[in-house]
Amino acid sequence: MYRGPLKNTTMLGGFDLVYDCVGHTDTIHHCLRWLKAGGDYVMVGNQLYPMTFDHTPVWQQELRIIGVNAHGQEDFQGKKQSSFEMAMEMIRDGRIRVAGFITHRFPMEAYRSAFGKYRDKKENTIKVVLENRGNQSYVA
Repeated sequence: MYRGPLKNTTMLGGFDLVYDCVGHTDTIHHCLRWLKAGGDYVMVGNQLYPMTFDHTPVWQQELRIIGVNAHGQEDFQGKKQSSFEMAMEMIRDGRIRVAGFITHRFPMEAYRSAFGKYRDKKENTIKVVLENRGNQSYVA
């Protein structure tokens, strides 16, 4: 890691590929600096408001930015379903481990508290899960 002027930290060598599942101004800033020259930045997560970020690493390191439509339909193992349904099924079946990512769980009736926790910047909140009485989970 190299700490340059203006507190920018760059990884010398870096990764070939980085998936940004948040898509926030800060994560974009850091992810672009963790890639090696010619690396691929895949933006999975996105924010629903205009953002700005320093795109210097894109031209300096000749990076590729690849956007992902996270709301697509998948045809997987002969079954057509939304990407979110597929991900939830894989989590439920234990094919994707989420330990450490889910930091808070709330019953569906406490959705106001759950969204308050999600917006609270004082705590290290990664993912908030709403659970209904049928044990079906919704991730925010």
